[in-house]
Amino acid sequence: MDDEERAELKRKEDSLELKNQGNAFYKAKNWDAAIEKYEAAIALDPDNPFFLTNVAAVLSSKKQYEECIAKCKEALELAQRVRLRDYSFNAKAWLRIGNAHLMRKEYKEAIAAYDESLLEDGTDLCRSQKAKAEKRLKKKQEQEYLNPELAIEAKNRGNALYQEGKFPQAIEEYNDAIKRDPTNHVFYSNRANCLAKLMSWAAALEDCEKCIKIKPDFVKIYIRKGKIQHFTKAYHKALATYDIGLSYDPSCSELQQAKMETIRKIQEQNQSGEVDPERVKEAQKDPEIQAILRDPTVNNVLQAMQSDPSAAQRALRDPVISAKINKLVQAGILAVR
Repeated sequence: MDDEERAELKRKEDSLELKNQGNAFYKAKNWDAAIEKYEAAIALDPDNPFFLTNVAAVLSSKKQYEECIAKCKEALELAQRVRLRDYSFNAKAWLRIGNAHLMRKEYKEAIAAYDESLLEDGTDLCRSQKAKAEKRLKKKQEQEYLNPELAIEAKNRGNALYQEGKFPQAIEEYNDAIKRDPTNHVFYSNRANCLAKLMSWAAALEDCEKCIKIKPDFVKIYIRKGKIQHFTKAYHKALATYDIGLSYDPSCSELQQAKMETIRKIQEQNQSGEVDPERVKEAQKDPEIQAILRDPTVNNVLQAMQSDPSAAQRALRDPVISAKINKLVQAGILAVR
């Protein structure tokens, strides 16, 4: 080893010692002293890109995110220039760039940086940070999209399309209205009506529930919800829905009429003495019906109705038991003439 090689080796050793001193200051959160040591290390060994990322780490800790990003990019350029073959180095540098953009609320730039990092080394930490940036970007975009006035315009377009019988197109407009103002209960009610026209019963009922959650005293939604339940032969649920609506407006003639139609339908099926298998199957999915069917007292009464009608009649004088049996009749589980 000649004198020049020994001098080069000494510079590298001294630079690493300075880097270690900088690390100690970094751990002690003495940011300025840490940067001073790292810069001294860079002066001795300007071809070591790791020293630049050490500086970037301090800049990030000082919340100087723009400077941190610039220093990381400088480190990446140097690594390419000196032909550093270290995928983890590149991945960490891009991860730090992504984190800096994330702190600056520059979510698209953060996601792009995380993608670069993942191309180099697919770490769980980077995936987690990318998911966080994507979530925040989505929330930001949703908030920027909010506009109650434009929401009303979208609703009006939806109403016009509904009147033309263009239900899928109307739903798209109601979707837009909800995105622009998710607190307006009318939009969910209108979309539920459209979904019902397309026989998307589950989605329609879900919108009914969203509407009710926002405005429980909006009587019209109980009419729509109850009619969906009536059409799907969930008559016991329809009656319960109408009763809730009537508790808010006892004089609502549309609710009263809808409830009477459901009662008549139940009576028709009872008079036929036949049990509708489809209706029974749907009713048995109802947690309330399941609980009634598991009730041992109810089961005893059902057995007594076959063998000892007088005992059954005595049991039915109990208002709680009577209500449960009546619920089974309304659900179509029992057919009573």
